Amino acid sequence: MPQSRWVIVFAKAPVHGRVKTRLASQVGEAAATRIYRRMAERLWTMLLTAKAEEGFRLGLAFDPPGSAVAMRAWLPRADAYLPQAAGNLGDRIAEGCGFALDSGAKAVTVIGSDCPGLSMRHLAQGFEACRSRPLALGPADDGGFYALTLTPEARALLPRLPALPWSSPLTGARLLESASRLGLESALLPPLRDLDTLEDLAFHRRLFPWIDGFSDPGPCPF
Repeated sequence: MPQSRWVIVFAKAPVHGRVKTRLASQVGEAAATRIYRRMAERLWTMLLTAKAEEGFRLGLAFDPPGSAVAMRAWLPRADAYLPQAAGNLGDRIAEGCGFALDSGAKAVTVIGSDCPGLSMRHLAQGFEACRSRPLALGPADDGGFYALTLTPEARALLPRLPALPWSSPLTGARLLESASRLGLESALLPPLRDLDTLEDLAFHRRLFPWIDGFSDPGPCPF
């Protein structure tokens, strides 16, 4: 069972001006990049530890496509490194999920790297929910989602993802509506808050002191 599960992380190269652009407009590009690095590196460490204990497979969907060597050095030991597809986030998620399902996954979870409160407990809840349902969604406070878990039964949803209103307060709701129209029952995980703005940063720094992006997090291959 464990080897039939995949977790795919979507991450960008930690380059000034390419990550956390909304936050960067408030705290500066260097600080925003350091914050992004801390979130991604902490998440990756958590996943590598859990992967060794629980046996799921781990993939990294990275951007830009030409950054494969540096991304492997930055976030090592994945089972697969996948350049993100062209198009919008829906295209990219559809391709990542399709890769895992084509590889024999009985359940695949896709996540980003900008939700400090995300833990293995949330991912385990998604996998557990998909034992009896084809879809589990972890809603974000801004109307999007921090995690999406799918089974092969929900594969018909993938072609519909690019048409969703991405970066919108309606993203999660529209995804659930699309699933419902296909007759797919969905489970909901506890809501979490992403980190996109200075207000989000203030909220998370009270809970997670490690997120302090104003100190040097150390060397990076980029």
